[in-house]
This record gives sequence, C-alpha cells and structure tokens, in this order.
Amino acid sequence: MRVTTLNCGFHGDIRGGLKAVEAALLQVPEAVTEPHMFRLEAHVSGDLSVADALQWSMHTPADSRAFWADRSDEVVVAGIGEAWTLGGLGWTVGDGLESLQRLMAPAPKRLRAFGGLCFHRELRSSGAWKAFGAWRFAVPRVELGRDSGGVWLAAHVQGSPKDWTRRLAEAQAVITRLLLVEPGDHHGASTRPEVNYQSIKDVPNVDGWREAVRAALAKIESTSLQKVVLARQRRVDLATAPDPLALLARLAAHEPDAFRFCLQPTAESAFVGASPERLIRVQGQHVTSEALAGTRPRSSDLAQDNAWAAELLASEKDRREHRLVADMVAETLTELCENVEPHGEPTVMALANVQHLHSRIEAQTNGVPSIASLLLALHPTPAVGGTPRAAARSAIETLEGFQRGLYAAPVGWIGGAGTAEFTVAIRSALVERDAISLFSGAGIVAGSDPDAEWSEIDGKIAALWLAFGLGRGER
Repeated sequence: MRVTTLNCGFHGDIRGGLKAVEAALLQVPEAVTEPHMFRLEAHVSGDLSVADALQWSMHTPADSRAFWADRSDEVVVAGIGEAWTLGGLGWTVGDGLESLQRLMAPAPKRLRAFGGLCFHRELRSSGAWKAFGAWRFAVPRVELGRDSGGVWLAAHVQGSPKDWTRRLAEAQAVITRLLLVEPGDHHGASTRPEVNYQSIKDVPNVDGWREAVRAALAKIESTSLQKVVLARQRRVDLATAPDPLALLARLAAHEPDAFRFCLQPTAESAFVGASPERLIRVQGQHVTSEALAGTRPRSSDLAQDNAWAAELLASEKDRREHRLVADMVAETLTELCENVEPHGEPTVMALANVQHLHSRIEAQTNGVPSIASLLLALHPTPAVGGTPRAAARSAIETLEGFQRGLYAAPVGWIGGAGTAEFTVAIRSALVERDAISLFSGAGIVAGSDPDAEWSEIDGKIAALWLAFGLGRGER
C-alpha cells in the first residue's frame, strides 16, 4: 500500500485544522491505480491534555473510536471512525501482524494502527468480544493528537481503485459532519457518567471460584504447573447506556501514570483500561520491555510511603516473583535480539495509587525487529498467565469458564517508521450498550487460599468500580 502525506500547514485551533483538512481533500485525486492511503495533517496551536483529548472525542459523533495515552503522556491520540482495518482469525495473527508492520514501515511516524490480539489467540472471538476479532487493528478516520513535535489534527483516506470514489466521499462526509459541531461544545462537559446498575453477576461465583482454585492447586501438586493466574469477571447490567470514553475519563483521572486506552470498533462494544505495564516498545532497531511484579500501596504520609517501598525492596517473596518475570522477558528477548542489556536489580516504580518492583529490559537488533515475533513470544508473561507458560494457558482455558478476549492481552499500536508500543491490558473493562464487565485476576501457587484470593480480586474490582463512578454498590 502506498502512503502519501499532505501537510495542511499550521492553524490556530481544532476547527481551523478541520477546515484546512477539508480544503486539502480537494487535492486528493479522484482515482488511484493501486491501494493507497492519504494522510492529511494540520498542525494545531496550544497543548492537548489527556482530559482535553477525551472530551473532544466524547463530543464528536462516531460509532467507532480509539484512544491512547502512554504512561508519560508523551503520545496522546484520540481517533474517531475507521479509515482502514486489518484483522482476522486466530491462525492468521502472525502473518497478519507481519503484513501490518510491512505496510506501515514507509509511513510517517505519526500514522498508527490501534488494536490488539486476544489473550488465547482463539480461532475467532464470539459473544461480547465478536466485534474485536481474534486480532484487529484500525487507522482512525480522523484523529487529534500530541507528541513532542506538537499538536495535530489528521484525516485518512484509504482505498483501492475499485472503491476509491466511495472512500473519498466517506472522508469528506465525516469532515463536513465534524464542522457542524459547534466550537466549544466539548469544553467543560462532565466526565462523571450517570450510570445506574440493575444487577451484578460474578463469573465464576464464589463456589465456582473455590472449585477452580482447588483444581488449580491439584494441578500444581501433581504436574509441572508452578503458578497459574486465574481471573474473574464481574458483569454489571445497566439501566442506562454508558459512554465508554466518559468511563475512561474517570479511570484516567484515577490512574494518571498508566497506559490509558479505548478500542471501540462498534457503537455496541468498547474495551477500556488503564494499565501500568508495558509489554513492548519498538523504535527502529531498539526494543524495550519491562518486568512489573510485586506491589505495595501508596500513602499520603511520606514516612509510611517510604516504609512500604523499603518493605517491597526487601521482600524475598516479591523479589522472587519479580525475578521470574524479568528473567523470562530477558531470555525471550535474547532469542529474538542480538544485544540484550542485563536488567540488574529492580527499583520501585511509584504510581498514583500503588508502587511496584520494576525492571527495564533493553535490547538492540541488527535488522528490523519482528513485532509479531516479539508479541507472540512475550505474551502472556508469568504475571498474567503463569509458569510454565503452556501448562498455565491450558489450566486457564480449562478452569476460568469465560472468554478473556482482550483482558490481560497485548493492546496498543503499530506505527510508521518502525515504531510500536503495547501494554498488558489489565485494570480494564468491556463496555457494552447495556452492561460493563470488569476483570481482575490473582496468581495461584502452592498454598494459595481460595477465599483469600477471592477477597484480593474483590479489592481490585472494587477499585475499578469506584473509578468508573458506579457507586459503592451495596450487594
């Protein structure tokens, strides 16, 4: 696929950028002789916060949307509509990601396809996850973004010779519709969604959970399985339809140091989350991954906060769990890269609400790194799957009783100029038209107590519940 970028110049505000893109659409040819994507980009003055980007997207009419903000707010992108999608059945994921990386390689760095691949690499996704496919990526029709180079507004037109006229007309219609939104319509709107729930269902329920954990413990005692991360789903049926981005805005305010994301392929389904964990970052021949395992809370009292950090660093149990993940990541990168730097001793990564043991693992490749190979080799890490990997995955599929979909799976983007970034999609939820499903898990090892693990997950789900503004939910 050929990619052409049209620079629309510098404009004072978002509306001016839209008008510049509308004018630039007249420069796009009325026909093409090969598959082609045009990116029309206007520079916009001022700054763009995560909250501003979410507000703009929330109040821009669209059935499909995407949102990404990395942990340091270095890259923030709000996308509406879809100009181009790529996805397929589970057995196509390796070749499909290789093809996507190849197609994106000559594109400018800011051009990104956002998406993810399901946890289990199912043949196909079903039920509530059907719209996401076994793997799926999309380039937004229109996006508002910010990086170190400033703020931009861009539109994309993609098509082949046979459908080019229709695709160009679709892009023109979207820009026209956006210009009908009154300036300032998105400013000052509440990020507090009015969400009233009708019923709650835990999958599995407490008895099913106890049975699953006991079965996992039996496997740990009698097989090579050492650890398995079992998850729970809490489905909340709603009285009113929620806005996924309004929910994400609430969550982002609680988790400002996380990777914040939304994938919404249709009006009926969206996946949102705020995860602290990077799976992989690729910048040319430089590859970065990390281990994030071992946790303590934060405190507004500096002495207590420092005490918890010191306790975390001194905990042999937490350091052992962390070393397991760090060693696995380093060994995997060693198989795929030519030069892997030793990760050394872990440090404490202090986030807004918790602090973790953290190790950064850096690597270099002599050639172009395969993003598909990196993702498929690193996922799932012991932190979300278990060890050994094959035995843990088999136990999860047998014991959990629900489809994980994108929960705890790689979610992120593949971009131009040999760039990509993916998070591990924990602290996340599936948002449907009339329900929200919250997910969390716990690592089961020899000696684990089913009721204690149930309570631990209850605490994690309660934090998501409150962040989403669902109330205290007396049950």
